[in-house]
Amino acid sequence: MTEKTNLFPSLIRFRETNRLKMAIAASIMLWCATPQQAAADTYEKHEIASVQQQKVKTTGTVVDQNGEAMIGVSVKVKDNATMGAITDLEGKFSIDTPKGATLEISYIGYKTVTVKAEGTALNITMQEDAEVLDEVVIVGYGSQKKVNVTGAVSMVDSKVIESRPVSNVSQALQGVVPGLNLTVPTAGGALDAGMNISIRGAGTIGDGSSSSPLILIDGMEGDMNSINPNDIENISVLKDAAASSIYGS
Repeated sequence: MTEKTNLFPSLIRFRETNRLKMAIAASIMLWCATPQQAAADTYEKHEIASVQQQKVKTTGTVVDQNGEAMIGVSVKVKDNATMGAITDLEGKFSIDTPKGATLEISYIGYKTVTVKAEGTALNITMQEDAEVLDEVVIVGYGSQKKVNVTGAVSMVDSKVIESRPVSNVSQALQGVVPGLNLTVPTAGGALDAGMNISIRGAGTIGDGSSSSPLILIDGMEGDMNSINPNDIENISVLKDAAASSIYGS
């Protein structure tokens, strides 16, 4: 047999040399990337562990001025509605929060208390809010302190009305009182036109009866949209049978 002669030995060696260099280069790149990836993983794990370590469990007891345990007091992180707790029968609570977060402790008729969550036991004493307890509600032909009213009554004072840039009273009440529904008439109308009013739904009893609520202005029936909103001192909305029974409804 005739032995084949390689006419281009230098070319073959050149190609083999390049392949080797490429293989070595790829190995170096892989070796260089591996420590960076490991460092990134280590940093990420450190960050997660750091965040978890910042969480603290804060416990406490809430009492009134007489030292009696308060049940159902709201305890929540300020500006975070998802982190909260309620005091139990003994006035105690427990809540997991970020360290240093501000807690808001609130209850109807009492002043809101704010404290820092540091993972320690807290003893909170709630103080009565005299302004809320002494607030006067117009009921029927007289007035009562809001704390003594058993019916569902909502109050809107002049500050709320004056803070809204509206042209009539019905527009000023829109979205302010829970259960009070104000809608634009189906026929439309002018920008300053009144609105249809209903309390806790239509509330219609029998065919042909009106579902519009009774509106009294200083004890006399009238149209509230005929009054300048800035002239109103306060508005009481009676929302259930107990509150409005004096009018025969």
